Amino acid sequence: MGRINRITLAAEVGDSIDLAGVAKGQVWIQNIGSNAVLVSYIKNPNGSAITAIPYANSYYTIPAGVAYQVPQNPTAGAVAQDQQMYFYSVLGTTVEVWNQGS
Repeated sequence: MGRINRITLAAEVGDSIDLAGVAKGQVWIQNIGSNAVLVSYIKNPNGSAITAIPYANSYYTIPAGVAYQVPQNPTAGAVAQDQQMYFYSVLGTTVEVWNQGS
């Protein structure tokens, strides 16, 4: 059945989720807010945006209203299932993550 998590991001304040995938399935990441969200596996240790150097090349953007569906498998998949996934938004937004394989 999986887990559904809703993360509300304040402007310029990051948050994270541990996908903890242990079974095959799918991960849906949907930006239901009105601003873009940045997604990374690397947390900037000084707390600034994940777009700051040297982390500027280690994130992807999910535009407002867009959903991504990616395969999940404990040994191989499109996203790393065994670590934290960090979310950041310059203006704030809300993200839903459905981890079907947990």
